[in-house]
Amino acid sequence: MNVSNITGLGSFASYTNDATGGILFSGGIIVFFIIVLVLLLKFERPFEEALTVSSWLFFIVSILFWTGQFISLIFPLFFLAISSFGTLYIFTRN
Repeated sequence: MNVSNITGLGSFASYTNDATGGILFSGGIIVFFIIVLVLLLKFERPFEEALTVSSWLFFIVSILFWTGQFISLIFPLFFLAISSFGTLYIFTRN
């Protein structure tokens, strides 16, 4: 199996992200964040727990995309703020 052809995929993703001004990965993260949030709410989780879980998950994903320079630093900070306040709220509520 020849996996050397997959190396062009990274440059293609980088090119399309640069061509769209960063909207490709930024919009993708926001869309998938909302999808995960709605899926967690569908399984009858409380809103604050669903928001906190999806924020922690996408904080990690956005850190990976930020290190690859696909998105700006505002996204990891945004998800960190949401997840921190959500975690603090859940701990103080109980």
